[in-house]
Amino acid sequence: MMGYSYGQSDTIMCFNGAKSWQSGWYVDKEVTVNSAAISGAVSCFDGDLHVIVDYPTATTVLLKVQDDANSVDYYVNFNAKKGINSGTREGGNQVTTTSKTLAVRDSYGESEFVAKLGGQAWFTFANYNITVDAIDTTKGKAHVTLLLTGQSVCMPPSPAPANAPTTGFSSTSTTLPPTSKPMTVMPISPPTTPFPTNIPTPFPTGESHNSCTHHGVPFQTISH
Repeated sequence: MMGYSYGQSDTIMCFNGAKSWQSGWYVDKEVTVNSAAISGAVSCFDGDLHVIVDYPTATTVLLKVQDDANSVDYYVNFNAKKGINSGTREGGNQVTTTSKTLAVRDSYGESEFVAKLGGQAWFTFANYNITVDAIDTTKGKAHVTLLLTGQSVCMPPSPAPANAPTTGFSSTSTTLPPTSKPMTVMPISPPTTPFPTNIPTPFPTGESHNSCTHHGVPFQTISH
């Protein structure tokens, strides 16, 4: 059996942070924090933690802080006394931290209670400082800041550039072949040079001459 009760059959409370994470019920509303921000984790957190009861509409209900150097994971959640968690007896309406020996999610392991914080309270564990900036029990959320020791503000990592810069020149050039070779249109028929339409201008009238033909072509003989 996972978890612990108080010897009563009608207790109305949820698992602590470590056991809630182990159950795997809230994987889409969990955030993993580690100093190296590796494997999909972030290096810090600054935002709202919602009570697990409001899971369907919540943004984040659990934080897991990895302390690989000591093989321990820490779990942070807002333990609001609401709905199916209205009967919680320790750390009600506070932000609680529990720990569990480093292991795969669904492996057996005992969890330990570490801290419970009200509004404006802070606590240090591993190499992190956690501060509860405000608690709103009406809306079922607590604003939490989780920073590395010495860090003053949580800065999200810079996104990688979408594409490498380009120089404007293509790495390869492409020369397209001509669509077709030039065409020379041949004349429809050879050019013709017609004979003169008129006989050349005769010699001056003062000179005597005779007209004659040769092979049917008129020509003139001149006598002086």
